[in-house]
This record gives sequence, structure tokens and C-alpha cells, in this order.
Amino acid sequence: MLTVARAFKVSLVHELAADLINGVFAGQHGHDFVIEVTVGGALDSKNGVLPARKNLTEIVNATIVRPLDGQKLNDFVEPASAERLGEYVFNQLKATEIGPELIGVQINETRKNRYQFFKR
Repeated sequence: MLTVARAFKVSLVHELAADLINGVFAGQHGHDFVIEVTVGGALDSKNGVLPARKNLTEIVNATIVRPLDGQKLNDFVEPASAERLGEYVFNQLKATEIGPELIGVQINETRKNRYQFFKR
């Protein structure tokens, strides 16, 4: 199986409860999340490309980027965290036409923090 990953940027604000992380990040703040979506499958024998790659950008932009960009994460998931964002993105994309080829989603919250969600 061959896989391809494509990255998308989404800017979100979220509000964390004081008890979520010992109060360290309590309150509202934002991130420029980089969401990497990985799809996989067999190469198309006629054109030599991965079929799931064809509409990947269009589907992720319509399903994830446009609805979320510039919004408050708390309006989509609670508690609002990068981990929950990854779960949300994975489940939203699983319900689209790329769902069967969806391998995983990685949420890059900062240069040091990355969260990965993979198909089971």
C-alpha cells in the first residue's frame, strides 16, 4: 500500500477549563493548527497515482478547513483540545468519500506537540 499525506492550516481559538491542565493554560487562546491527512491504497494502473489523492484537497477544504478556520473550537468539540480536534477531523473525514482510504490524521498544535489518529 502507498500512502500520501497532505497538510492544511486552520486557525482556531479555544477556551480551556482551569482544571484541564492544572490551570496552566486556562482561558482563551489560539493556535495555527497544521492538520495532516493521510490516505492510502493501491496505485491506479492507468495513471500511476493514488485514487484517494484526486479529491483530497477539495474534500478536506469543504469538510474541515472552511467550516473551522477562524472559529472557536469549543463550538465543535468539548472539551476543546488538540486531541479532540484530531478525533473530530478523523470522524468527519471518515464520513466522506475518502473515508475508506483514510489512514490517519495528525494535528500539529505546536512545533513540539503532535497528536496522531489512525484507522483501527
